[in-house]
Order: sequence, then structure tokens, then C-alpha cells
Amino acid sequence: RVCQAMLAGAKRSLLTADSSKFGNPAFTRFAKLTDFDGIITDSGLPAKEKRWLTKAANDVIVTKVS
Repeated sequence: RVCQAMLAGAKRSLLTADSSKFGNPAFTRFAKLTDFDGIITDSGLPAKEKRWLTKAANDVIVTKVS
């Protein structure tokens, strides 16, 4: 409930997750991807997942992993 309240009260909400988290079942979930304004992830994200995420969120930012 705390996470949901923080998400609801935020001006902008960003989800940060490494690419291995997408396409796998979650142990627990506090929000839908569509609840976030943007998603930040790493460059290991497959193109198919990136297209799917782009439809779910307004902004998908992919960063290089060094």
C-alpha cells in the first residue's frame, strides 16, 4: 500500500529494472507497467520486449551497460 500511495502522489513515476526482469513472472506486484510514466532499463532488453514496453509506457529509456 505504501508503494501504491507513493505512486499515486508522484508528479512523475519512473520504473527502473534491469532487462532480465521483463518477460518473467513476478514474485509480487504493486503496480501495472501502464501506471508508470516511463521505464528505465539496460541494453540487454530484446527488441520484442522493447516494442511491448513502448506500448505500455510513454517513455522507455535504454542505457548502456559497461
